Amino acid sequence: METLLNNLKRVIEKENKFAIYGAGEFASVLVQYCSRKGFANKIVNCIVTKRDSYTPAHILGVPVIELEQAKWEKNTLIIVAILSDKAKQEVKNSLEQLKWNSQYFMTKEEFRAIYGMLGDFSAAIQCELRRFFVQREVQYERQQKEYENLSLLIQSMPVVAETHQQTFGMYKDANKGKIVVICAPGPSLNCYQYNDAYVHIGLNSVLFNDEIKVDYYFNQHIPSEVDFYGSGCDVHPGLRKKYLEHFSKLKCVKFIGQKIGSDWTISPPFGEISNSNYKPYYISDIKTTHRFCADIRYNFLYGARSIIFPALQFALFTNPEKILIVGSDGYDASEKNYFQNEMDHEMRERMGEKVDIRNELLSINEQMEDIYKEFRKFAMLSYPNTEIIMVNPVHYKGIFKETFTDETGRILL
Repeated sequence: METLLNNLKRVIEKENKFAIYGAGEFASVLVQYCSRKGFANKIVNCIVTKRDSYTPAHILGVPVIELEQAKWEKNTLIIVAILSDKAKQEVKNSLEQLKWNSQYFMTKEEFRAIYGMLGDFSAAIQCELRRFFVQREVQYERQQKEYENLSLLIQSMPVVAETHQQTFGMYKDANKGKIVVICAPGPSLNCYQYNDAYVHIGLNSVLFNDEIKVDYYFNQHIPSEVDFYGSGCDVHPGLRKKYLEHFSKLKCVKFIGQKIGSDWTISPPFGEISNSNYKPYYISDIKTTHRFCADIRYNFLYGARSIIFPALQFALFTNPEKILIVGSDGYDASEKNYFQNEMDHEMRERMGEKVDIRNELLSINEQMEDIYKEFRKFAMLSYPNTEIIMVNPVHYKGIFKETFTDETGRILL
């Protein structure tokens, strides 16, 4: 057993101090091993990426902190007490992004050796008991939340149906036989040359693109004056004002979405401009509700993860011959994400150096892909005569029929 731990022991002996990445059973047995070998005073902290309901305040007296709270020198050794290969890779990526380059990843054999040497399974038992009781509490809270959400949706349906009949009723079959282009604000939007033969739906910051004259505009998160990413970075004080000024100048039909029962810091401009200047609609992203409905006059629009899904539902409702999706490129933590450099700069400033926010942006691509696939099935069943085409696909390939723009920006159909 001791032989299997020689490498780990040599690594620890060389260091004046080190941290342990993990706060569960494996971190507990590693702390016990270090205590038995006289290394306990070298452990500065146990680390987690993000605290949750299962995260203890300490491991046998060693404080547990989030990675972003770590203030020691960047060359401090971090021993990763995790067995899952996928989790190890995620931790490795997080540490490298934050330039914590001194790492040691423990092996399954080393953990077995520590267990065999200690002969004490109290850490595992304690960890499982804590997990069991917290899990029961979390399940109860989740059930209560689902009950509250469903009650809220039932109470809201009359106003939703009344509002949506007024907002969308006149647009049923409005674009029958036409081609609708949905313009999202991704970098590939710059590859498209505006064609006035098409009907255009603009999303979010596309209102800053003077080259594209939109017929309809969708937004459900005009920025507030506060940091809506929670990163601790300041939002440009004039950003909301900038949105509202451009919004008021748009010469098109404008739709603004609001989530029922949620006090968004990313909020529509209710109270800041005349209600007659836009048409309101309501969205729901509660998992227990159906994502998409064929007749948007009588139900919520599904709006989780992206404004493009309410726009797509509206586009289908107008019954066009084709829907072309332009500029829906997905997110990349290190590359350009918007057609406009200024928007990229503002996004990076809000994100700061938070690793979890960057990773979250990347995970949205997977979630978006799943929603796109579900939307494709819905569209094929509910609107089989409308063809949906992804133009210049980046992250969302292989879902819809695909095409590209030529050197002049014309969409090849």
